[in-house]
Amino acid sequence: KKWKKYENETYVEKPGFCEPRLYRVTAKGARLLRKHGLGNGLAAIEQINTKCWEHDLWVTDVRIIFFRKLGLKLWKPERLLKQENVKQKVPDGIVHFGSTDLVIEVERTLKKKEYYEKILTDTCSRQFRNQEIILYIMTNEADKRWLMKLAGGWVRIYFATIDDLKEMKDSVTFLNAEGKQFVLHRKEDHSNDRTNKGGQRDGDDQTFEEDV
Repeated sequence: KKWKKYENETYVEKPGFCEPRLYRVTAKGARLLRKHGLGNGLAAIEQINTKCWEHDLWVTDVRIIFFRKLGLKLWKPERLLKQENVKQKVPDGIVHFGSTDLVIEVERTLKKKEYYEKILTDTCSRQFRNQEIILYIMTNEADKRWLMKLAGGWVRIYFATIDDLKEMKDSVTFLNAEGKQFVLHRKEDHSNDRTNKGGQRDGDDQTFEEDV
């Protein structure tokens, strides 16, 4: 009730996402804080670049899903990856998956074609040249189809939507440009799995494409 009162009196406002948990202090609110000696030298934030915040929220949601629903706990976040590769573009996360790694990219908004042509090439031929599986998580089916087509022959890159993850029942299926599947099953801990010669992981029925 108090926060609703502050909002009605324009001391705070909602930035348009993360509701009802997040409020932004307005210039009027900042003046009131200073009046009562609570400003601590802080000024009101007139504009917020919500795209970065919204993207980070999505990445956090995906990480929670991988942990709670899929039992994949060994997630190295972008912050740590950036410390190791200061000058490189790094993914949103890397998840340890048996004998290989899952490279996670969360794409909330599409960028230009030229950007992806460079990034896909760098990802597959320079940065992750081994058996890593690259998973793109997209906003919707249209975006997924567009980027999947652009990925072309990079068969180690698989795609799903954020809704595929959020609405999964027993498993979630990622597809590559050739229509091959990479399936992650719910509530399984793969931290000690090993890949056999047939491509499946010992102890479960994961679909795992070996073609690279």
